[in-house]
Amino acid sequence: MKLGLFLMPLHRPDSFHADTYDEDLKLMEVADGLGYDEAWIGEHFTLPWENMPSPELFIARALGVAPNMKFGTGVSLLHFHHPAHVALRIAQLDHMARGRLYFGIGSGAGPADMDMFRIDADQGPIHDRMMESIFSDFNDAAALAAADVGVAVGSGEQVNLEAADVLIPSDNPRMLARLIRLSRRTRMIVQVNLAISLLVTGILVISVLDGWHSSLALGVFVHEASAIAVLINSVWLADEGMSRLGMLGGLFQQLGKDMWSAWEAVREMVMPVVSRS
Repeated sequence: MKLGLFLMPLHRPDSFHADTYDEDLKLMEVADGLGYDEAWIGEHFTLPWENMPSPELFIARALGVAPNMKFGTGVSLLHFHHPAHVALRIAQLDHMARGRLYFGIGSGAGPADMDMFRIDADQGPIHDRMMESIFSDFNDAAALAAADVGVAVGSGEQVNLEAADVLIPSDNPRMLARLIRLSRRTRMIVQVNLAISLLVTGILVISVLDGWHSSLALGVFVHEASAIAVLINSVWLADEGMSRLGMLGGLFQQLGKDMWSAWEAVREMVMPVVSRS
């Protein structure tokens, strides 16, 4: 079992801030020595008990006193920041952490924080404002050109087709996460299906060469059974909002129609021959 901790932090409002940060750093050092695996640092701007307006700065310092632990932003309140600033700061911190950084994002609704940043909660849910801040510059040409894989979302003139490597024709940026999840699942299923096909083909070839059997019908049955197994395994590609049983039912329904069409075609070819004889 791995242990972790969450640091809001929590200090008396009349405490000297420099001392509270030293206390928090000492806590990280002690936790690291006790074998804790990770620590998440909160972000609060105006809350008097939780003086941590920049978890990135604290993590940068804590990396030196806790050489084994991983650290995470818990969380970066995106609707209070420009997304480019957050991305660049986290990218730099990730390099400095050398693999010991988690990046957590979220939305906060502290009334004092909202007032300081002049955000009107009546203009819409905080979550929607956070998502807007993430994707406001999603199709920026410079960012797409500089990225390893530039992904543009949307349609029409606002999409930089020349700068993007991948285009998602949707107004919902969350589609990107769904497509990534689907592509990973597809790769796994293709690998499993290839393994099934190669295994069955190898067994059939070896069984014939080694004289295990000489039945053509058995060979055809096993081969077709493996094809059905591959089809059933492919049903796991069903994503959110899709019924696997419904897909399987539709698959066999289409298979039945194709078999009936094949049978009708064979019957039309055979019947004239039988009539002439």
